[in-house]
Amino acid sequence: MATTAPGTITLRQTEHNYPIGTTVGAWIRAETRAARLQSPAGPPPRTAIATATVADDGSLTFTGLPDFRYINLYAKVDEENRYLSTSTWPQRTR
Repeated sequence: MATTAPGTITLRQTEHNYPIGTTVGAWIRAETRAARLQSPAGPPPRTAIATATVADDGSLTFTGLPDFRYINLYAKVDEENRYLSTSTWPQRTR
């Protein structure tokens, strides 16, 4: 993951989690320890704060996200709920 501008994250080679063309939603991750430890059983209960589509090169770019937050990404792929965690800490490369 690379953060290129405040509120923008780009993840590379996400096609192993989300196939090319998949629309993925972003949610702010719960701040409490108990909530973070719960395994999601289905889609998030709230509306996504942003969505993005996996590009042909496998990258996924979200813009307009709040800075300094942990983010959960979610999409349903072939009836499977798929989650991925990331963050919007500026100047961070992973």
